[in-house]
Amino acid sequence: MPSTNSMGTARANRARLSDVATILALTVTGLCADLAIELLPEDQNPDLVASLLASTRQMTSLVDRFIDYARDDAEERPGPVLLPTFLGEILAGIAGGEAFSQDLAPMPTLTQRRAALGRLVANLVENALRYGQPPYV
Repeated sequence: MPSTNSMGTARANRARLSDVATILALTVTGLCADLAIELLPEDQNPDLVASLLASTRQMTSLVDRFIDYARDDAEERPGPVLLPTFLGEILAGIAGGEAFSQDLAPMPTLTQRRAALGRLVANLVENALRYGQPPYV
């Protein structure tokens, strides 16, 4: 008979696999929706297009949250972050990041979890590039 601990581990593994399957299904659905929106005739009802885009954004947001949860960097210790330098590093690592300008006054060093803060800033920059228009400041 399996031990209670191994049964709990197996149950946790099944739950993780279920989460991964959900993420993959949502990702594929989002890609299909994006493709369908791109293939719509130009004279298509603008309200329908807006609704489809909103649904796609919601799916993308849900997948992003699952991925962040799966990364589980909660054990990362906060450390010193010099914001202007940190932002420059993040922007340099993103295609299109050169379109952004930084105009930050001198700031004190922050104490933050670098990976979590980096994901947050990268997500904001990528959303600005995807849904916004220049100038990006």
